[in-house]
Amino acid sequence: MNNLAVKIGVSPYHLSRIFKENLGSTPHKYLENIRIHKAKSLLLNTDHNIMEICFQIGYKNLSSFYKHFKKICGCSPHQFRINNKKVN
Repeated sequence: MNNLAVKIGVSPYHLSRIFKENLGSTPHKYLENIRIHKAKSLLLNTDHNIMEICFQIGYKNLSSFYKHFKKICGCSPHQFRINNKKVN
């Protein structure tokens, strides 16, 4: 975020404020939502294990991935896969 702000010539705070005004969330939350959306797709459409998916979408550790996934989806990645494979 700081690098981007420097490249476009604004402060990180200003960039974050503009981002939130236009997209409705902070850059961090926006990226988190994109990652979890991609994880859901990978869980449903591949046989990759959860650790592989965690690293593919840019998380550095499984604990952080689980925490964010559960916060957004209401269940663990494993439970999401089980629940949605039955439906499909």
